[in-house]
Amino acid sequence: MRTHSRLLIAALVTASLLAVVAATASALRSLSVNTLTISVSGRETFASSSINIICNLTYSGTLHNVIPKRERSVLGAITAARASEGRCETNGFGRAGIIFLNVNWTILYSVFLGTLPRITGILGIIENKQILFELPLVFDCLYRGDLPFLATIEAGGNSTEIRPLRNTLNEVVKELTIGSCPAQYENQFVLPINAVRVTLL
Repeated sequence: MRTHSRLLIAALVTASLLAVVAATASALRSLSVNTLTISVSGRETFASSSINIICNLTYSGTLHNVIPKRERSVLGAITAARASEGRCETNGFGRAGIIFLNVNWTILYSVFLGTLPRITGILGIIENKQILFELPLVFDCLYRGDLPFLATIEAGGNSTEIRPLRNTLNEVVKELTIGSCPAQYENQFVLPINAVRVTLL
């Protein structure tokens, strides 16, 4: 009886260790991305009670092919940004110039959403995003900061939408003559179907 109990305990310990090893291996699995380049277009709006700035923008960048499923792993980088016709619209103040500063904004991985192996989204951060709006005799408004985002992933691994998780960027006013720099921030970027496919390795 004592021998049987020892064998049972040993079997349970072994099973527990195997479960821990399997869970650890699962936790350390990586994400695979099917493309090394990305281009997304959408609208960004900076709004206040007096001034609204509306921009149609396109961001381009690179992605890593394999991403460790570890917080703050580098997903890639935004390497280029441009506005439609090089300027942004305002509500009655004319068209504002836009300058993207220090463009090589790192994209960091935070965590995935869903239950393995079904991933429904990826939370990430665009690090140190910086944008300057200029409108002579009206305003110079500088924004910068880390911007958390959610990339939604449909069945099959296709990512179809990227949206921010915060409605403000840090506002750094350079020079202002009318009103105040808009504080509220909104954007939504939709990826072309099948543009990015994420799978678990």
